[in-house]
Amino acid sequence: MNDRLFSDKDHLHIYLWNNEFTNYYNNGRYWNGAYVWSVYDEKRKRFTVFDAILVLD
Repeated sequence: MNDRLFSDKDHLHIYLWNNEFTNYYNNGRYWNGAYVWSVYDEKRKRFTVFDAILVLD
């Protein structure tokens, strides 16, 4: 999937963001993790945001 979305990795800027700007991620922070990443592809001029909340019972 990475190769399909981001084929030219030399032109990517990837950031992991602090997720405390909202309570949406509270359960994930409490349990197993909550993450927000952004990827900017400067060659294609594409900005993509991913998030994940891990809550395992």
